[in-house]
Amino acid sequence: MKPNQRPFALFLACSGAILLAACGGSGNGDGTSSAPTAPASQQEASTASTPAKQRADTGNLASFMGDNICDVLPVTALQQAFDAPADLKVQPSSFRKNFSCNYSWPRPDAEERQQAMMDEMMKNARRKAGEKVKLDLRKMSTDFSVSIMLQKSRATAANFIPPKLTEKQLQERIKVAAEAANKRLTDEQRKAIGKDGAEGIAGGMIRKTNERVEIEGLGDAAYWIPLMGGSLNVLDGTVHVSITPIMADDEQANIEAAKKIFTLLKR
Repeated sequence: MKPNQRPFALFLACSGAILLAACGGSGNGDGTSSAPTAPASQQEASTASTPAKQRADTGNLASFMGDNICDVLPVTALQQAFDAPADLKVQPSSFRKNFSCNYSWPRPDAEERQQAMMDEMMKNARRKAGEKVKLDLRKMSTDFSVSIMLQKSRATAANFIPPKLTEKQLQERIKVAAEAANKRLTDEQRKAIGKDGAEGIAGGMIRKTNERVEIEGLGDAAYWIPLMGGSLNVLDGTVHVSITPIMADDEQANIEAAKKIFTLLKR
């Protein structure tokens, strides 16, 4: 690993450990987690990139919960809707009973964005724990990407969207998550984020998750979580669809992109 890449790798490792602690066990009434899922390229059981395939025209998303997960969205649809190249990367992933597919292609300004990302990471690494600034994952990305996750759900339209937590409930969850995160972190990671870093990061993640916004007109019920770049969660019959887009530098544009992608899945 190059020296200037070490802070970024450490940041991702810390964030991953704390995200698991912060979002673990937060059910949404369907027996599954309501936490947003990282893009497929970041999940543990990722497999090698495979050529894109055209999906079967069944209209039943449950039929793509398997090795054919990447058939759920044809590359031609991304080409027409987002001007994606024909040779974009398509990467399937599975974790437990969740099936994901990540589609990505380089931005025209990828090199400039990568340099800017490294510069910001280095600046942040030199700041004291209490002075570190939040980095926007959307602006740090060198690729356009869309991650689609499908999982079975027992939720109904009435209970799919998790209720907002009170301040007292937030404080309790933050405390538990910080304790769990500290057990996951290595000594090097604890040193990097500071004495109270885990609580601060976990608190930020949990509060962001609590800022979920209901989205009308999609599936049986839908909401957006503004965490880690943001993800759109939709209940479609017995399927929980999670769409994580990094298509723009602002949240509203990513929400609109995610909504468009969901409509492409239903064609």
